[in-house]
Amino acid sequence: VIDAKNNPVVKSTILSVLKSVPFFGELLDSTIDSCLTTFQEAKRQELIDLILSDVTITSDMVNNIEFIFNFAKTIEAVNRLASNDKVKYFANLLKNGYFVSDKILNDTFDEYLRLLSMLSYREIEYLWFLYSFQTENFGTAKERGEYTRNFGACFAKTFNCGKFDYIDVYDKLSATGCVQKFYMAYPPTIQKVNDGYYEDYQASD
Repeated sequence: VIDAKNNPVVKSTILSVLKSVPFFGELLDSTIDSCLTTFQEAKRQELIDLILSDVTITSDMVNNIEFIFNFAKTIEAVNRLASNDKVKYFANLLKNGYFVSDKILNDTFDEYLRLLSMLSYREIEYLWFLYSFQTENFGTAKERGEYTRNFGACFAKTFNCGKFDYIDVYDKLSATGCVQKFYMAYPPTIQKVNDGYYEDYQASD
């Protein structure tokens, strides 16, 4: 468990100030310990519940060294989350990686785990929006300009922003390797690969 209370920065700044209040220090210690324990347990329980939902797990699936180590790494990543928003994505990585017919490669798992840890929840939502929009709409527009206008308008409505803000969003996300930027008059497009483990996105300028 990541013990945030014992982080040197937290101990030397926030906690030291709060503990200077008479009779408050001891109460603060017990309260923080209780809150951290409850929070970490809730995230881990949600992870396990999501992994076990809608899948039949056999002993052969989990009784191998690779899965055990990667499960432990996933737990560690979940422990570091400041909220439980991203827990479902870590659960899906384990489910899609080890509880389907084609098991994920260990190096691939490490790459996706690192990517999920790096991306914010909002950035993941941006990527999912791009994938979902193309899946539902690409090829239905009469011409490319119509598709691009529809995408910008839908993005603005979904994320409460300007209709051209998506350009900057996906331009920044291109640095992660999840979005590929093409300098041509095409709308943002995506191609899904690797059985759902990863989406290769292509975004226009």
